[in-house]
Amino acid sequence: MFDWLLSLGLQEYHPKLLECGYDSLAAILSLNADQLSSMLGEIEMTKTGHRARLTNAVVDERPPPEAPAAAAPQHTGHGSPVF
Repeated sequence: MFDWLLSLGLQEYHPKLLECGYDSLAAILSLNADQLSSMLGEIEMTKTGHRARLTNAVVDERPPPEAPAAAAPQHTGHGSPVF
């Protein structure tokens, strides 16, 4: 997690994150939007630019949501499948 924060220029928050129980990048990435906002307050990240940088980095690090499975065509028994 420290290296990730360092790459963002936010390494100064590492001790406070650890103090508040956020000991891994996975712990941060698992937070929903409300929890992430709460965590930023908990670690006393008050600078708008820092908050935006961390929030954007969290979004970028998360895997993309899975696309819904395409529906299989239905066969009517008469020629072409119906979509």
